[in-house]
Amino acid sequence: MSDFDVSMIEAAETATFDVMDLKGDPMVIGGKTVTVELYGPGSDQYIAAQAKMDRDVQNIAVAAAIAANQKKNQKDTTDDMRRINLERLTACTKQFNGLPLTPEAVFRNKKLGYIHKQIERLLGDWANFPNASLKN
Repeated sequence: MSDFDVSMIEAAETATFDVMDLKGDPMVIGGKTVTVELYGPGSDQYIAAQAKMDRDVQNIAVAAAIAANQKKNQKDTTDDMRRINLERLTACTKQFNGLPLTPEAVFRNKKLGYIHKQIERLLGDWANFPNASLKN
């Protein structure tokens, strides 16, 4: 076993995917297929973004519990939760290729929510990030 190379079974840091349009077809802009490069669940970027999201959500929950305990009106957290998710998606997106928008601009646009959902699904599955040796 001393010849074992663990990198042969590790997930890739990033992976590139086609972005699908509303019809479920690859999005094409100016004759080029739009792709997105994402940081995978094993990357430092993903781990930091997930940890930040977890902390932020916990802080919202604690604030809500304190407000409830003090019988105060609880704050509507919809905008906070959207911001937290936007920050995570932005941090986990290395770049869009063929789309003249920054990741933040894509995720801030509520009407591009279908792209947000694609990114969430892709990030949620380790199998989407195989390293080169696992692709064969």
